[in-house]
Amino acid sequence: SYRGIPMAKDPFDIVLYETLFYELQPRTVIELGAYTGASALWMADSLQTFDIPAQVISVDIDLSLIDDQARRHPGVSFVQGDCGRIEELFPAEALADLPHPLVLIDDAHVNIAGVYEHFHAHGLQSGDYLIVEDTVRWIPGTFGKSEDDQEWGEWKWQEIQAFFQRHPEQYLVDRYYVDFFGYNGTWNWNGFFKRV
Repeated sequence: SYRGIPMAKDPFDIVLYETLFYELQPRTVIELGAYTGASALWMADSLQTFDIPAQVISVDIDLSLIDDQARRHPGVSFVQGDCGRIEELFPAEALADLPHPLVLIDDAHVNIAGVYEHFHAHGLQSGDYLIVEDTVRWIPGTFGKSEDDQEWGEWKWQEIQAFFQRHPEQYLVDRYYVDFFGYNGTWNWNGFFKRV
């Protein structure tokens, strides 16, 4: 939890995100999948602590679980929308206006190919990061399974591999972050991608 609000982040990834934020100095952080808003609140607080003038945009198809503390934070914007219609949620013109560096965090687990291709074409520039959450094979454990009864991590890797095979020279797994605590010592196995 963060500030008493349930938050689904493991201790290793909390450190990795803070390290990335401090070193990258992002100006925009987009989180797909808001849950209670605790993650967005924590990221905004962390960025503020580092004196990084960044905006956090957190998206979910249903914002009813967002805690009031998170809603009140001036560094966070919550947007209700469907990642299945990502081009309407984040029009190309709007993405072009966002300041960089940009960190895109995929914690929504829907329309993976469509979301990644849209941000590849209109949002992610050289030096930006795409963080793919929950790729460890046994995730989500108590969170449930995908519709075809596969664990999410395994299912998600099958979905994202096609995207990275189409763009093999444009994204690199940043081993500095994923192996910071030992080989893939994170819930996001091979999940920190830097656009080159």
